[in-house]
Amino acid sequence: MFIEDASIDQHYGYIYAATLLSATVISALFNVHFTWLMSVIGLKMRGAIVSTILRKTLSVTSTELNKAFSIGEITNFMSTDTDRIVNSCPSFHALWSIPLQLFITLFLLYNQVGISFLAGVAFSVILIPINKIIANKIGQLSTEMMKHKDNRVSLISDMLRGIRTVKVHVWEDYFINKVSEARVKELKYLRGRKYLDAVCVVLWATTPVLVAALTLGTHALRGQVLNAPIVFTTVALINMLIAPLNAFPWVLNGLTEAWVSIKRIQKLLDLRDMDIEHYYDRLNTNCDEDKVIIIKNASFAWAKSSIRRKSMPKSKKNKGKSQKKLTKYSIQRRDSVSSNEALIQEPFMLQDIFFEIGKEELVGIAGPVGSGKTSLLLAIIGDMLKQKGDIQIPECLNSFGYVPQQPWLVRGTIRDNILFGKPYDEVKFRSVIEACALTEDLNLLGWNAYVGEGGCTLSGGQRARVSLARAVYQDKQVYLLDDVLSGVDATVGQHIMQRCILGLLRHTARILVTHSPRHLARAHRVLLMQDGRIVSQGPPETVLNEIEDFLPSETESIGEEIEAQGDADDKQSPDLDVVSQNSLENDESMSEGTVGWWVIGLYLRSVGAFLTMCIVISLILMQLSQNFTFIWLTFWVRNKSNTSVNLQTIDNVHENTTALDHGFNVFDNIVHKIINTSIAMINSFSGNNNTSIRTDDILTNNMYPTQTPVLKASAFTDNYYLEVYFGLAGLNLVFTIMRAFLFAYGGVKAAAKIHKILLKVIVKANVKFFDVTPTGRIVNRFSSDTYTVDDSLPFILNILLAQIFSLIGAVAVTVYGLPWLLVGVLPMAFIYYRLQRRYRITSRQLKRLQSVALSPVYVHFNDTLEGLSNIRALGAAARWAERGEESVERWQRAALCGAAASQWLALRLQAAAAAAVAGAALVAVLQRATHAADPGLVGLAISYALSMTSMLSSVLNSFTETEREMIAVERVGEYITQVEGEKMDGESPPYGWPSHGVISFEDVFLKYGARENGESALRGVTFSSHPGERIAVVGRTGAGKSSLLRAVLRLTPCASGRVCVDGVDVATLHLQALRSRIGIIPQEPFIFSGNIRENVDPLRQYLDAEVWRALDACGARDVVTARGGLSAPADQMSRGHAQMLCLVRALLQKAKILLVDEATANLDQESERVILDTIRCSFGGSTVVFVAHRLTGVLECSRVLVLGGGRLLELRPPEDALADPTSHLYKLLHPDQ
Repeated sequence: MFIEDASIDQHYGYIYAATLLSATVISALFNVHFTWLMSVIGLKMRGAIVSTILRKTLSVTSTELNKAFSIGEITNFMSTDTDRIVNSCPSFHALWSIPLQLFITLFLLYNQVGISFLAGVAFSVILIPINKIIANKIGQLSTEMMKHKDNRVSLISDMLRGIRTVKVHVWEDYFINKVSEARVKELKYLRGRKYLDAVCVVLWATTPVLVAALTLGTHALRGQVLNAPIVFTTVALINMLIAPLNAFPWVLNGLTEAWVSIKRIQKLLDLRDMDIEHYYDRLNTNCDEDKVIIIKNASFAWAKSSIRRKSMPKSKKNKGKSQKKLTKYSIQRRDSVSSNEALIQEPFMLQDIFFEIGKEELVGIAGPVGSGKTSLLLAIIGDMLKQKGDIQIPECLNSFGYVPQQPWLVRGTIRDNILFGKPYDEVKFRSVIEACALTEDLNLLGWNAYVGEGGCTLSGGQRARVSLARAVYQDKQVYLLDDVLSGVDATVGQHIMQRCILGLLRHTARILVTHSPRHLARAHRVLLMQDGRIVSQGPPETVLNEIEDFLPSETESIGEEIEAQGDADDKQSPDLDVVSQNSLENDESMSEGTVGWWVIGLYLRSVGAFLTMCIVISLILMQLSQNFTFIWLTFWVRNKSNTSVNLQTIDNVHENTTALDHGFNVFDNIVHKIINTSIAMINSFSGNNNTSIRTDDILTNNMYPTQTPVLKASAFTDNYYLEVYFGLAGLNLVFTIMRAFLFAYGGVKAAAKIHKILLKVIVKANVKFFDVTPTGRIVNRFSSDTYTVDDSLPFILNILLAQIFSLIGAVAVTVYGLPWLLVGVLPMAFIYYRLQRRYRITSRQLKRLQSVALSPVYVHFNDTLEGLSNIRALGAAARWAERGEESVERWQRAALCGAAASQWLALRLQAAAAAAVAGAALVAVLQRATHAADPGLVGLAISYALSMTSMLSSVLNSFTETEREMIAVERVGEYITQVEGEKMDGESPPYGWPSHGVISFEDVFLKYGARENGESALRGVTFSSHPGERIAVVGRTGAGKSSLLRAVLRLTPCASGRVCVDGVDVATLHLQALRSRIGIIPQEPFIFSGNIRENVDPLRQYLDAEVWRALDACGARDVVTARGGLSAPADQMSRGHAQMLCLVRALLQKAKILLVDEATANLDQESERVILDTIRCSFGGSTVVFVAHRLTGVLECSRVLVLGGGRLLELRPPEDALADPTSHLYKLLHPDQ
């Protein structure tokens, strides 16, 4: 109105410009402050949610937790679900503010065009239920997608937990296919979400054009006047209307996803906490002051059952001899159940438990594998569900000194693992490490020696002793020791028994699970367990006589858990050198500087070159069609009001123009030529030649840049203007649809390809990578970073590209309408560049700091899930939760700095944009004063300038956010490009290889990556086996026993020398061909999620009948039958039963060479005999390398190989060595001599 009406005083223009500047600045201040507060609230919410999940996990029993959720689900609670809930904060406020914005905008729109606004509003209202339907569908797809994501992450966690077993059994392709199947299902729902998102993008991008066309078209058809003030005010109001309308589905979508995540987390929070008061009854200290635990007629189960498990039928023989003495047959049938019980298939139970323990009493527990020894200890600490009976403890007893059978250690130093949050007391610390036989180790390694994840940098014996020392340091009244002496040599075992269990802990109550009769004989009482019951208890001399067939003889037990004593030099060469954190397991690396072009290239290659080009072209066409739609609108308005413009005026204006004006006139001519050509094409397609633009319709000659072309007012009718207007709007719709769906397809394609490459790289990585990289860090790549690549990155990248092209279009139109504004645009562009450059440098590093700080949160939570029983039993749940919250706080500090930096940029960008708007208004006022202002072009330019305020800020924010999200691609790309894979290539072995099974070591030196400049784990080892020979390998902790097996399997390449099998150098063979022909029974049994059939034969190479024959051969048929057959789940198996399944795998493989790595360390004597008999009978013609654990294993072999400090000390028949007092084996068995 001001531009058109010459009667309005000029100074009002300056007032309007100042008012526009003030309003824009005030809006910027409020927007920045609101966003900052939302960031702070979001960080507080995240900290509260993560802390709540962590503390809830620590308060729930392992049974309840494992029954309800997988590890992948709980990990996603911490990452994806928490993200969605936090991101719902702005959506919550938008839910009430959007209706308010709509009401105000509609009121103003009505004042401009009257009831014509209803046409556009009707179209917008139709979109609301459509948006609601889309939002609901997106919520449903998100729920399903998260389920499959949980499954995928669980599979990956499972695989990483047993990655070494996966490699030696050549199961890489199996797990890749299994994870890929879960990924395909996840991508199915992700693809559906992205296509629905594409529909939302189409509505978001085309609604302004369509609503403006409907509103102004209705206004014109009603015969109303279309002038610049009405048209461009209406367009500006429609833009204000469209923003909240298009935001509404995203608001609903965000709230829906947040609600889904809240319900998922609520399921975790609804789990019943361990009720200490209900689970334990408090002892009456007056009556039972000498007792600390009393269990009366109690039954415990791993899961609640609706049908009570039937009791074992009692026979009269129970009162006779068989009750007093367990026969070999009874032990072999230890896990058999009645036919009725097999049909019920209920979980393992402890039944009718009755025993008590005094304050300073030592109680030994013995029994066959799977009899319930470990379960009894877990029942005492509350990890099982109490079905009936009482378990009584004193009021002051609220924790236990629990030492699990499999040591649980966390990343950190040895000292940190022992202290476990307790204050350091030097006298106490030294007495504990001396009692636990750690003094020499710590003198050698140092107290601050770094312990890798799960204790991977320590030997098995060292892990066991550190775990014991941690419990002893906690000063508990009751100690539950689950087979803690099986992982150490005889001398160390005697030391721990004498100095620790009978010494430092003599004033405490102790329950010791062991198979050693020597240790059981020193207990005050012994409990014998079988099939979940205590079948006998009493003094050691009585109970040990009853189980003489079950436990080894005294002669056998002398050699129990033999380890070479070695000399002083030997003690300095552990199998896995314990080194400082910096040399072995570094903190997560953090890149610096800009995101490299290689990262962008990786993502674009994943999308595909052709698809990328199609997306860019569709974006250009979409923006051009949108800009020309509004330029055509300007063209329409100007021609309808052109009566006041004549050639004389134009010539007069021309006389006062400058060289810059001539340039803009040239640009003006070019734009009009494009418009004319477009109209001609539309007419030719429609067959309408009567209304095409003719040369004489132009009042001035276009060939002369000094004259501005002006169409005759009567050149076209309103209907024709509307036809072209709607035609351009239709083209915009078509190009927007192309752009949205092509981008959705490209994003999913990139996500699928990147995950596929990452999975293959990780699975094929060498073992060194897993030795030095925590599992939680790798899982973070497959969880948080993959989610970013799947969802967050395509979302923000889509917005960035759309905003860049919108900004380019807005700048072009603004400069076209107000040419002199170009003078201010160039310095403004420089200011923007400087601001974003300064911010991006800081923002990138802050984002990387956030990513690096986030990994310890995952690692800590992963440690929590693995060590839940240990943490709660030791009474350290509160300390452990605080430690986790400290990790969260470190991440929050980085995130808070990132949010502050973001708003620092936002405030400056919006202030500069406000100045640009004021500049545009000022130029318009000045042009009006010189009569050079075209109302239509000025209105269009001001309209775009107003939108540029948010566009410039949005582009830079989106650019920065995209760069930050690209860091996820960078982190994944670092693994893809930097993780070294195993050398797979090689020759195919000869047909029938190996036919003899002869293993030859020729001057082999072997070093681990962590100590490439240090001593070798194997030093000049040379020996050769005979065909079909059984060789026992013995030696103390760190002697090089496991390194010997790793060299054969090429888990660690030899530094020099060579290993040959039947004369073929294993280094020259294809890796999978080598490992597939060698059987192995590992020390740590690996059972993954799935049924028993999958665990013993995941590749489906054997028939069910063959599997059953293998189960029969190792005496495991009854165990499998009792659990429900081959289709029964393989989880929650005892360690002994899990080892049986590992033996079954080896039996099915029928390899000519079998490597046995201390596979009987945690088995009772009878189970060990079963395995040894099975190996002797089923592998009679095979070469067996047996890392011996007890003397029985040594005597089963034809020769014994003694290692010390990585050197071969002795290789001779065991009978000769035992008869020679000077032999290393004899000294090993008789350390006192």
